[in-house]
Amino acid sequence: SGYFSYDFNFPYASPIEYPNSTEIKDYKILKYDGQSEVELENNLEEIMNYIKTANPTREMSVSERPGVTPYYYIALETEKQSYSYCIYTENSKVYVEMPYFGVYTIDEKVLDLFS
Repeated sequence: SGYFSYDFNFPYASPIEYPNSTEIKDYKILKYDGQSEVELENNLEEIMNYIKTANPTREMSVSERPGVTPYYYIALETEKQSYSYCIYTENSKVYVEMPYFGVYTIDEKVLDLFS
């Protein structure tokens, strides 16, 4: 019964949400280092391939941006909805966070796309 209680009190995040690439009308990719934001020119499609395979954690997202730096911020706009993601490293793991939605683990190779 302890396992059931843990699952009930700390459920996994819902599967990560993302738009179909043909729906994306506008996007922005930023790197925030704790003092400034720099807009990056990266291949969004490659980044989204990693985001689509993210695995849910039991961590909750309780703010607009993560409490660690540096992080990468991806903002997407479609006709119907806005999406935002923060990618960062914490405790030797790489995460993608959808503000107020969920925290997910992601393949660390995604960081190679930002170098």
